[in-house]
Parts: sequence; C-alpha cells; structure tokens
Amino acid sequence: ILEPEGYDAPTEKYCYVKPDKFFSMPLYTKDGFVEVDGKKIGADGKFLTAEIYRNGEVG
Repeated sequence: ILEPEGYDAPTEKYCYVKPDKFFSMPLYTKDGFVEVDGKKIGADGKFLTAEIYRNGEVG
C-alpha cells in the first residue's frame, strides 16, 4: 500500500485509487522522489523514485 509520508495507511484490506483520480493529484518529482502535496509517496520506508525526470511536474 502506497501512501504519502506522514499519513496513516488505509485500514481497508484492499484500497484502490482509480487511475484517473491518481493522475489528477498534484504529482511532482523532487530530487528524484515522487511527491504529492510535498510528501514523498511510498510504503514501509521505501519511496517511489524517478531515474530520468528528477525535478518537476508529473503527468
């Protein structure tokens, strides 16, 4: 389960976000990390990264 850092993981066993909702979020990369609202996205202390497009708006 992926969530922005600082937020609690969903309690539902299967929690889905539809692709159109996910890509409507303000996604950015900063120093290679994918962020939404300035929070890194990840799980268990590991975060999504971008290898090529390291700084800027996603989508």
